[in-house]
Amino acid sequence: MIDNPASHLRRGEQAVIRMSALNKLRRFEEATAISGDVRPYIFGAVCAPLEAEFEFYVALLHFSQRDTQAASEAAVRVFEVDSSPFERNDYFAPLVVTQALALELLGLIEARRERYAGQAAHLRDALQVLERSRVRDSYVFVSLLANLSFIVRDLDFESDAQYVRSQLPNILWNQDLESKRFHILRSLGWCSALRGDHLAAFRDFRQASESTATIPLKILAALDRVQLSRELHEGGLANDELATAEDLSLRVDWEMVMSEDRTVLLALSREVAAVSPARARRAYDRYCSIKSKLSPQFLADSDRRSRADQAVAHASVLRSEGEVNRATLLLEEAFQIYDQVGYRWRAAGVAIELAQLTSHERYLNYAQAEASARPHSWMARRVFSLELGELVSA
Repeated sequence: MIDNPASHLRRGEQAVIRMSALNKLRRFEEATAISGDVRPYIFGAVCAPLEAEFEFYVALLHFSQRDTQAASEAAVRVFEVDSSPFERNDYFAPLVVTQALALELLGLIEARRERYAGQAAHLRDALQVLERSRVRDSYVFVSLLANLSFIVRDLDFESDAQYVRSQLPNILWNQDLESKRFHILRSLGWCSALRGDHLAAFRDFRQASESTATIPLKILAALDRVQLSRELHEGGLANDELATAEDLSLRVDWEMVMSEDRTVLLALSREVAAVSPARARRAYDRYCSIKSKLSPQFLADSDRRSRADQAVAHASVLRSEGEVNRATLLLEEAFQIYDQVGYRWRAAGVAIELAQLTSHERYLNYAQAEASARPHSWMARRVFSLELGELVSA
């Protein structure tokens, strides 16, 4: 009989925690069974924040199982919870925070459908929900800001980049937030590079590296500096940074890297390919040999952008080994994916490589169009060099 809200609240809290843990362990059937059994106690607890959190974790469970329709419906139910008669200020997860998380999840659903501008819109809404509230969960706010920064970087949303940067001085940074700060600064660094502000880009990359003690992330920051240094024809600096990145990579047990940080090996293989095919192959093969699975909540576990990133890295290795035809096929696949999902400046970078390998005019035209929108960027310099090379050879 449902007649004791206090005991039902405790039972509901415990169930939500167990659902979350089982979901992360990919024990979906057990988590689903709990969600069905505990629902009467969730509603019997007479606690709107608990009810909203329960619906959020139901949505997350569906999302982890690739059922985006059910996930979307459950996430929307978070906002249908009637808080007025059941308002409680003593529940550990405030209603407004759960609403922000639900908006983030709706954004991830958009991302899984490859609608990244839609994801950005949901993230903006989630950030506004927290900004308007008296409740301020710093971890959730910074997580939302970091996720928005990824889209801002890859879709080149300049105004959103300015918003993200404007929020940084308002945040009380601590150790729990260091990886988020790293990714925000890294994203802003590439936004600066696309605008042609290379000094700001290098500053952001340096600050990103200084903000984290995580070795894979320090490697990634070094590789960012390698890439931009090469684009600016600063070969000495690029070689120094690459040596640092390779040395650091030897200190990592990559099998134990459980997050998307393992993709640092792809970036490493791509940059090392310019100087050592053998070392690039070792880095790429090491990535491919990792057996541990990513969390089911990581988009990289399922979306095509990860395939494009891997194809570019593999193509770089193959090209350094003289396998030009295989490299070209992989670059064409990556170009198609980036273009289709709206990552046009990334597609342009691949198009430059394809223009060099195939001499197809369509790739040069694509790169020229994107470079003209960013006339002060490293991309424009590369396209100019490519055009000049074609004129000289003609």
